[in-house]
Amino acid sequence: MSTIDHSYPHCWRCDTPLIYRAISAWYVAVEKIRDKMVANNQKINWTPEIIKNGRFGKWVE
Repeated sequence: MSTIDHSYPHCWRCDTPLIYRAISAWYVAVEKIRDKMVANNQKINWTPEIIKNGRFGKWVE
């Protein structure tokens, strides 16, 4: 049996090893429900309020 040397990914900030882990995930087809999301976004009492038409609002549009 031989030894194989290879590089391993490390965090660029703290130099700790990064662990890859396969996990299950789910995704939302936002394009199919975009109009409903935009309408419901206006009903939400966001804190801070800038999120409504800023970060979230711009993303969903």
